[in-house]
Amino acid sequence: MKAKRQDFVPENFVGKGGKGYILKNWVVHRGTGAPKVDKNFADAVRLTGTKNEHKLNKHVLQRMKEGGPRFAAMGCSKGK
Repeated sequence: MKAKRQDFVPENFVGKGGKGYILKNWVVHRGTGAPKVDKNFADAVRLTGTKNEHKLNKHVLQRMKEGGPRFAAMGCSKGK
């Protein structure tokens, strides 16, 4: 079974009675609109604490030990 592509979450009702309408928030789970994590963040979370920790960039590994995965992924260039 495939995962849902999108959801519409109701947030607010505007108007009165039958002439009103519902404001909805559009949440995308798959595709181009879906939020994605950076490669550095994914690698830092996946490799830290394993025997393959040596594969991480030294700069990312040091920042991971100082402040966790979010801190480690901040300020890293995209290609490294």
